[in-house]
Amino acid sequence: MALSLDVRALARAARSRKEEAAAGDDADKERERATAITIDRANRAAAAIAERAKGGGGNSTSSSVVLAADILDGVRYWPEFLAEEEEACLVDAIDVVAEGRWVGGESDDRFSGSCCCPSSTSTTATTATSTSTALPGRRRRANFGGSPSYLSSSEPLPPFLQSLCLALTSAGAFSETQPANHVLINDYGSGAGLPRHRDGPLYEASATITLCGSAALELHRIEEVEEAKESGKKNNNKKASSIQLLLRPRAALSLRTESYERWEHGVPAVDVDRIRIECANRLEAGVEVGEEVARAPRRMSLVFVNKRKV
Repeated sequence: MALSLDVRALARAARSRKEEAAAGDDADKERERATAITIDRANRAAAAIAERAKGGGGNSTSSSVVLAADILDGVRYWPEFLAEEEEACLVDAIDVVAEGRWVGGESDDRFSGSCCCPSSTSTTATTATSTSTALPGRRRRANFGGSPSYLSSSEPLPPFLQSLCLALTSAGAFSETQPANHVLINDYGSGAGLPRHRDGPLYEASATITLCGSAALELHRIEEVEEAKESGKKNNNKKASSIQLLLRPRAALSLRTESYERWEHGVPAVDVDRIRIECANRLEAGVEVGEEVARAPRRMSLVFVNKRKV
């Protein structure tokens, strides 16, 4: 009798393990299906953006404005590069494809921390352990297209990122002979910043698409920054020229020629951006001097560059 009970108990345990394994397989299949749907939606959304940029459907993507032309060359701003539903599709897909690629997550303390590209000319750099989310005051990043530090390092981009590269080229952010081929995704927690820097010699231009929240980008003329440093040593208190650009969600910005080569750029680590008289896109961003724009709990910037090939 006891043997019979033991056999029945073993049989029940075996059935239970089999059912649990089947349930686990079903859960895995469901996750795979959900992931495929998420990526497909992003691919279709990005393809639509690229088509618009070519003039195939509406003109909001290709409508840009040249900014601060009286001060420097090479700044263009697209106030509505994406639609709101397209933004949501891209954010969902980024959360999928960037999993396992995130690095950083360190606290950015008023322009301290590592720059967006390891080859950039920042005066500070730190290394930190990857975090599972973009924490308040912190920034993590993921590279696509190969290592940003090596010309010979390249990889195919996810289809939706490749479509955004095509869209930016069609819109005029890059030339057809030197299209974007590398994408850096910065994922900012509330209050996080980007150290002021100039990108390294591997790149000639950049374009940024902003998702989820607003932030002010600060540009400073490199020569005047150096002069101001020397002036400070002599107690002359000379200040460098600066330009402020409010990066709105779903907008795109490109920096080329003088604005990219001779000006540093960075994002202050603050919870609220105060709009200054030097803000060159107040009209396009819908803000006034003195207005305060709160940072969102999460903000993403997709930074596109043409990494020169060997």
